[in-house]
Amino acid sequence: MEHIEGKKFEVSDDGRAIRLDVFLSSRAGVTRSQVQKWIKRGAVFLNGAAPKKFGVMLVSGDMVSVLPEKIPTERKEQFDIHEDEIMESVKIIAQSENYLLIDKPSGLVSHPGLHILKKEDITQTVSVSSWILRHWPELWSVGEYPNRPGMVHRLDKETSGLMLIAKHQAMFDHLKKQFKGRRVEKYYFALIHGRILEEHGILDFDVSLGKNGKMVSLPKCGPLTLDKVSSAQEGKKAKTEFWVKERFVNHTFVEVRTHTGRTHQIRVHFFAFNHPLAGDPLYYHKKTKKDVRCGSLFLQAYRLCFDDLNGERLSFEIPLEPRFRHILDQLPKLRPSLPS
Repeated sequence: MEHIEGKKFEVSDDGRAIRLDVFLSSRAGVTRSQVQKWIKRGAVFLNGAAPKKFGVMLVSGDMVSVLPEKIPTERKEQFDIHEDEIMESVKIIAQSENYLLIDKPSGLVSHPGLHILKKEDITQTVSVSSWILRHWPELWSVGEYPNRPGMVHRLDKETSGLMLIAKHQAMFDHLKKQFKGRRVEKYYFALIHGRILEEHGILDFDVSLGKNGKMVSLPKCGPLTLDKVSSAQEGKKAKTEFWVKERFVNHTFVEVRTHTGRTHQIRVHFFAFNHPLAGDPLYYHKKTKKDVRCGSLFLQAYRLCFDDLNGERLSFEIPLEPRFRHILDQLPKLRPSLPS
């Protein structure tokens, strides 16, 4: 087959090999199991030919193509009760003719994978994209990708909090420029394992993609690998700043600001700092794998600052979620030091 139509992804020149399913999972925004189903269905081509194995190793210059028409769309006529509830729990915090600011609940993905590109198919998914198109169908044409209408950034499925959406292309381009120039300020609340002695700190480890699809942080002293990660690609610069708000016996409650927007940045940075986030199902130490107090990732995007189209600086903030406040109230507190 000489000519492949559809999405194409070229392997970058970083000097390291990576598995086909891991590479495509990262680039297309879907799980490895989904990629493997695509390969089985003949929807994936490597340099114009069907790959023989899921785990064939890719090298610089390889071209991976995906045929969307060969990927069946999983459509649902009705959402189950949980899906209905989570879609209805999206809250509008603020809006104008230029932007929409929402509070995304934990458990809801920001957008579907790149294999879902049709408007009617996107609205059948359980995602922020679907929620947007159901309320503002005209945003279908805003942005860079059809599956991300108006979205200038995203939050992990497990992360709750503020998400900013552009209502027209001029605002999208305006916000995109601000993100690139680091004018947008993003702040989070997080609970981490262990006690941090510093009141303030900056984590600037490089962040990269490990061979098994997890992100990996690269401290200045050398690569720190995650569970089952044997090596990583060359890292990208990343900067995370934090302030301690409250200390507990075995945990620390922190405010976090991301100065860059790498995938899983906060989670992988604190893991590399030896203080993984409470409730994180992906980046954890064996002793903190089962976090009985949390149950889910303790990470909330609570504050967002940006420039409106007229140049006005805007700042929005939401309070700590009640479920997170309840968790903090249940944690063993430090005893006050006795006077000497």
